[in-house]
Amino acid sequence: MRMEVLEKGDANVWIRLEGRLDLKGIEEIELAFTVRAGRSERPVLVDLADVTYVGSLGIGMLFAAARNVRLRRAVLVLYGATPHVEEVLRIGGLGEVAGIVSNQEDALRAVAAA
Repeated sequence: MRMEVLEKGDANVWIRLEGRLDLKGIEEIELAFTVRAGRSERPVLVDLADVTYVGSLGIGMLFAAARNVRLRRAVLVLYGATPHVEEVLRIGGLGEVAGIVSNQEDALRAVAAA
C-alpha cells in the first residue's frame, strides 16, 4: 500500500492511495493516514483511483478518519474509486460520514457545498 500527500496550493489536504486496503496495506499506512487525514481541520480529499481492494479494516480506517474530520467541522471526500471499490465503501456505510464521488471535480464541489 502506498500513500502520497499532494500539495496543490489550496486549503485542502490531498491524499492519494494506491494498492490494497487489506490487513497488510493498513499496517503500512494507518498511522500516517490517521495523522494527515483524521486529525485535519481542513477538508480532506482522498484519491482512490489506484486502490484495487478494500477490506473491512480499510473501511474502518476511512470511517474513523471521516468521523474525526467531521468532529473538527471539516469534511472528508473520497473520489475516483473503481465501481467495485465504491460499492464496497457504500455497503460498508462510509457514505454516512464521508462524501463518495466519482472524480476530483465532484470532490471539490462536495467540499464547497459542505
